[in-house]
Amino acid sequence: MTPQPRLRHPYRLLPSKRVFFITLAVSTFTVLLVWFIGLRQDWSLFKDSLITLTVLSISFFAFVTVGLWSGVKLQDTLGTISTTERLKKLSLPDSLPSFDSGDFNVDGEGCGAIILAVFA
Repeated sequence: MTPQPRLRHPYRLLPSKRVFFITLAVSTFTVLLVWFIGLRQDWSLFKDSLITLTVLSISFFAFVTVGLWSGVKLQDTLGTISTTERLKKLSLPDSLPSFDSGDFNVDGEGCGAIILAVFA
């Protein structure tokens, strides 16, 4: 009896645990690199954060674009992160505090209606 050949997928599978840890390492390295370059250039914390977010967003966009172009898929190696049993074990308060809206009037016009429409 000959063993069955393994089926080759038309796409590559990347283990999600490895992608997660590489993402953490790259993010940490980028933040620290921009922080130390910013110390030398005398940048503000706001400018450091903008540069960090720009670099991270460009790298994420490149990763997703190249992954979609070459047909890469993530293999679920993290397991179940949350289950219904875990969600049932969470203790939520019986009553939530009520917040006073103050002079916030929503009558179908103005900023209050726009904010309400966004959250509706």
